[in-house]
Amino acid sequence: IGLLGNGRLRLAATVIGVVYFIVQAIAQYWVFLALGAPVEMLVVVAGVAVGNAAGTLSGTPGGAGTTELAMVPSFVAMGLTPEVVTKVNMFNGWRLVKCINRK
Repeated sequence: IGLLGNGRLRLAATVIGVVYFIVQAIAQYWVFLALGAPVEMLVVVAGVAVGNAAGTLSGTPGGAGTTELAMVPSFVAMGLTPEVVTKVNMFNGWRLVKCINRK
């Protein structure tokens, strides 16, 4: 309660979270386009939201694996092929691992 009681800190955390989500959705969208799979931005936002929710609720550090695992069926349910969705998620996962492992 102490940290959430600080209005400025709460606002900063909210802004950072929203910006992070938007950047993540845009990156996912660009990867779909780069792989030749045109997709509506709203579909990407919905799939990323489902994945983030699953990753947050899973208890794994940073939602590792569960976020991507939840995105696949959500994107497939919205009409994308499992092959394309798997490639997009594998690329995004690899990209994040490479960023984290930089020295």
